[in-house]
Amino acid sequence: EATADGALLWACVQHWIDGGMVERGVEHVLRHVRQQLQVGLPREALAHLERAFSLGLDVDRVSQLRSTYLIALAQSQRWNEVLEAIKQIGAVRLSPSEDGAALL
Repeated sequence: EATADGALLWACVQHWIDGGMVERGVEHVLRHVRQQLQVGLPREALAHLERAFSLGLDVDRVSQLRSTYLIALAQSQRWNEVLEAIKQIGAVRLSPSEDGAALL
């Protein structure tokens, strides 16, 4: 069932992005990921967030995902990755990039 949900999620997200509705796709990913975190599925949430980062989103949209990514890492007790992500966020603030995929 989780695989079917994930496949449907990404089919919808890709449809919206292809149609120029990137914001709607990002919001859908965030809603799904937040539900996964609420029921104790941080690894699954991380997988969806990592896939979202690979979409080549701009910096503003990546920043929408970043805080949820940090929460999912913390819930997974992946502390070294939390620290690394925080360092990368600091580096981005010093020299912003146009391509958000490189941020996390």
